[in-house]
Amino acid sequence: MRRPLVYALIASIVFLSGCTYRWIAQPKNVAAEMRCNPLQSYPQMLNVPGFKNAWILVSDCSAYHPERVSVAMSIFMNMWEARFGRSSLVRSNINTILIEWNTDKKGGAAYSADGQYISSASFSGLTLTKGTIWVKVKNQPGRICETSMVHELVHASIWAIKNTDGDADHLGHKYHGWTTRHSMLIQDVNQLLCRLGI
Repeated sequence: MRRPLVYALIASIVFLSGCTYRWIAQPKNVAAEMRCNPLQSYPQMLNVPGFKNAWILVSDCSAYHPERVSVAMSIFMNMWEARFGRSSLVRSNINTILIEWNTDKKGGAAYSADGQYISSASFSGLTLTKGTIWVKVKNQPGRICETSMVHELVHASIWAIKNTDGDADHLGHKYHGWTTRHSMLIQDVNQLLCRLGI
């Protein structure tokens, strides 16, 4: 009589722990000046761990933690090199990039993913220079895989290689550099990040 009760209790514990688990980065031994402080004014500039001189600029401490951005950037870099080969230009650029996260609304002329010109569009991200990108925060706290960060990292990487532009029209014919392989990279990186809960 006791065995079925014990098995049911074990099954309940396994089921509950399996369904409620969520990955949360909890860094240790991080100096206070390197962490976001909700009591200070915004925006705050935070170093991305694991990268020489990469930074994020946040307007809310709960938005996108540097540790999660670091994991996302590392996965992007590894998958980029697996598909396009190792590039010191891309690696150096990613190591010194500035990513600004905020809820601002930005818009203007742009190109669609297939290269069609749009005179008035709302932006979810922008590559301002090869070393500076802006990403719109949708939900706080949100998952990086649901933002345009990886898309903007592709533009910044193309810009680092070309040193003239980040191919604003994607698969269009005005600028060159973007291919369907770049679009697939974005999809694959974001899929992996979503599976990791990032």
